[in-house]
Amino acid sequence: LPLGPSAGQMPQIGFGTWGLQPQEVSTAIRAAVAAGYRSFDCAPVYQNERQVGETLSALIAEGVVTRSELFITSKVPPADACSRHRTERALRQSLHDLRTGYVDLYLIHWPFCVRSPEPGRPRPWPLPLEDQLGYSAEQLREEWRTIEALVATRAVRHAGLANIGERRLAKFLASPDLAVRPAVVQVELHPYNQMRALRALCASHGIAVTAYSS
Repeated sequence: LPLGPSAGQMPQIGFGTWGLQPQEVSTAIRAAVAAGYRSFDCAPVYQNERQVGETLSALIAEGVVTRSELFITSKVPPADACSRHRTERALRQSLHDLRTGYVDLYLIHWPFCVRSPEPGRPRPWPLPLEDQLGYSAEQLREEWRTIEALVATRAVRHAGLANIGERRLAKFLASPDLAVRPAVVQVELHPYNQMRALRALCASHGIAVTAYSS
């Protein structure tokens, strides 16, 4: 699947790690690689990136797969999407946990940020409404500036957005100063939620759409 003007590509089918318990990761990832999967969709909020990284690193060491064959996606947690410092720190943690020097795709997990959890307080999921700070076009554009800077370091090879609707994406794409265009938009997409307007908008801008189902 081509990724916009960068000449990059990603596999058409990927393996999602949402819902995998840490003790299940090794068996699941090894089975996925054996079945031919090379794209792995990860995120800090899934609470299993460390185990994914350990397993992929072991498979590379065993000669089963090479890093260049893999397409690894991670995401900015909404609690870290409110400041440049926290986003940079979140990426460093994901790179450490995934045992890689770069991610092939880094997504803004949601087009809003949330309050950071108090020390010692577990983060419930789904996020309680009182912790959600709401959508702000200005905040999203500012967060994307941080993403653009991370792309420039090559620690992020491609960038994109997740869980964004057609109207918000259109407003975002209308920003006159985008130094990096989104390569991918990831949304819930299946026969009962076809997202036709969003897909048409992405197609008109050369943005790949990746789908998940719930």
